[in-house]
Amino acid sequence: MQQVTDILIKELSNSDVDWIKSTANRQEMNSGTVVVEKGKPVESFQIILDGTLGLYLSPEQEHKSSKFNQESEQELLKMTSGELLGEWYLIDPRPSVFTIKAIENSQVLSIPIQKIQAKIRQDIAFATHLYRALAMLIPHRMRWLNSQLDKEKLAVKSPQSMKKVLFFLGALNDSDIDWLLTNGSKKKINTNQDLIKQGRPVDNLYILMEGTMSISICTAKITCLSRTFAVDDSMSKPPEVARISSGEIIGEMSFLDHEPASATVSAVEDSWVLSLPRCQLTAKLQVDPGFASRFYLALGSVLEDRLRSNLMRFTKPNVDLSMSQMLSDEVEDINEINLDMLDDTAIAGARFDWIMRRFRDI
Repeated sequence: MQQVTDILIKELSNSDVDWIKSTANRQEMNSGTVVVEKGKPVESFQIILDGTLGLYLSPEQEHKSSKFNQESEQELLKMTSGELLGEWYLIDPRPSVFTIKAIENSQVLSIPIQKIQAKIRQDIAFATHLYRALAMLIPHRMRWLNSQLDKEKLAVKSPQSMKKVLFFLGALNDSDIDWLLTNGSKKKINTNQDLIKQGRPVDNLYILMEGTMSISICTAKITCLSRTFAVDDSMSKPPEVARISSGEIIGEMSFLDHEPASATVSAVEDSWVLSLPRCQLTAKLQVDPGFASRFYLALGSVLEDRLRSNLMRFTKPNVDLSMSQMLSDEVEDINEINLDMLDDTAIAGARFDWIMRRFRDI
């Protein structure tokens, strides 16, 4: 993968970099040293300077009898110089779902998570730069993970719940939400109409307020240019892999990494979205550091939860790891909901009800 520190350094200021250099400790680790342990809190934010570490996924303990769990832990990827470790914990402070350990003698720069968290609370500019960088890293990793999956026939999934909007609202305050409602526009998407087309630029961030939409992904070997300028619309009707419902955030990956849409999103029934233009959001983010830090944390928490859910599917026995299962997020186990990222689930739910009332009056 591309060195993720490229993204980090581009987003940080000189003072941010100086603080990291003055606060971090250089650590040596022997081959076999466990840096992050599955099921345990993450203690440090680290940058790999030299060596190679592996990210390992292991089966769930309660399914030891299955054939899947008789295999040794699975190495998902190797991590080398320039990779970050533990950064996700700053967005989603739940125990890790994987283990990271040194494959060979390695060297890292390490900062205790508590020191980073204290800096975030004290320095709003640092918080903005760091949360933006971390949010931008997640689409990069998700696109890489999706590229490793089997491209076999995709299956339709059931509608998703409102968990994502609760993550999103939980990181914002009332004035942030008021700005989104004031500057966003109410848009109707008719049945079978496309909201986003795979391979096309995404000019807006959307919140699905009412209705149901389908997510479709074309896995055929068609160039982005051919798909974008196809005369025959049938070329842009790929297999459906999931359905989403009220409360879903749409277009967040492309908003962060400026890549073309990785899927087509279409209305299954007449639906309504709150449309937030990229240009207005970008301008607001540039002039309001407080809003920016909360907004990037909000988007990061939504994406990190999706990435976490995708990784957890590797640990379940007898699971067909097709792209459809990895990209759909219909499983809503209460244990997967990061309550610490929300002010309060009741408050977040009340905020969504308030937004719905405001939205209907637009």
